[in-house]
Amino acid sequence: MEVANWFTSASPNSKFRHNLMMARATPDTRYALLNNRLTLRPRNGAVEQRELNPEQLAVALQECFELKVENDWKPLLAKLGSDENRA
Repeated sequence: MEVANWFTSASPNSKFRHNLMMARATPDTRYALLNNRLTLRPRNGAVEQRELNPEQLAVALQECFELKVENDWKPLLAKLGSDENRA
């Protein structure tokens, strides 16, 4: 377990070190974020995916994941939401 924890948090080859990834489940919807791609999975099963620009990414972090977006995050959000980074 210790080696696996080290790998995910410290190895240069870990996908967790090179991507913004998070998930949150509410009683009505499951939210998943991979870089600038937001996936919503409501209880009714209608999956929705959105590619977000930097401003939309900041809003999603606040509204879907209940995070307070700090000013020093803005360069990273700009990089993740740029056209060249869209998957």
